[in-house]
Amino acid sequence: MMARSHALLGAAGWLAAAPIVSDALHRPLDLPTLTASTLVCAGAALLPDLDHHDGLIANALGPATRLLARGVAAISGGHRHATHSLLFGLVAGWLTWGLVRYGGRPATLLVALLCAAFALRAVHLSGPVFEQRLHWSRIALVAGAMTVAGARYVHGTWTWLPATIVAGCWLHVLGDLLTPEGVPLLWPWRERVAIPVLDHTNDWTETFVVVPALGVLIFGLAWVHFAAVRTAALTWLDGLAR
Repeated sequence: MMARSHALLGAAGWLAAAPIVSDALHRPLDLPTLTASTLVCAGAALLPDLDHHDGLIANALGPATRLLARGVAAISGGHRHATHSLLFGLVAGWLTWGLVRYGGRPATLLVALLCAAFALRAVHLSGPVFEQRLHWSRIALVAGAMTVAGARYVHGTWTWLPATIVAGCWLHVLGDLLTPEGVPLLWPWRERVAIPVLDHTNDWTETFVVVPALGVLIFGLAWVHFAAVRTAALTWLDGLAR
């Protein structure tokens, strides 16, 4: 799958799972929290491609992410190896939990900033694909502004953050599992699993069926969540009036 498909799948998957996550955390996800967590999950859905030395993440924020991607590729065995597994998602979630627990607000916002930058890069905010490498600074600026907004309007400890990272990584693996190359789902067992629904990455099915369908799904789920929040707010206001 291409980066835009992974990001859209991450956003759609999180919006679909948000009520379950909310119940598990015993904390309702209000509209600012839902918006921030959806953006983070869309960005996290690109993290397994940290093993690609010239992929979207490698070029997301200039030299820093290129160096990070080369290091991850060397450690993980190259593209579509260790990072494209269930284990990687769990490790990424555990590391995020550690950052939230011991790094406090600064570390939390740094994770959010990076994921926002990855998500924005995936949807080509900076222009055509061939221009992206030149405009990583613009992505950093917009992602920074969105992170500041999140810090302002999303209150409390972001206990949902590790869950979004795990969900994003697993949704990426699910997407690549639908291609003929498959993924080593149960790594370190190296056998690849594939359900080849797509002929190859960026084929006509992905471009003209999967991407539009995910866009419609995201819009529909967002509308449902917005309606639920609006209904709850009106009920609360009605109770005050009484």
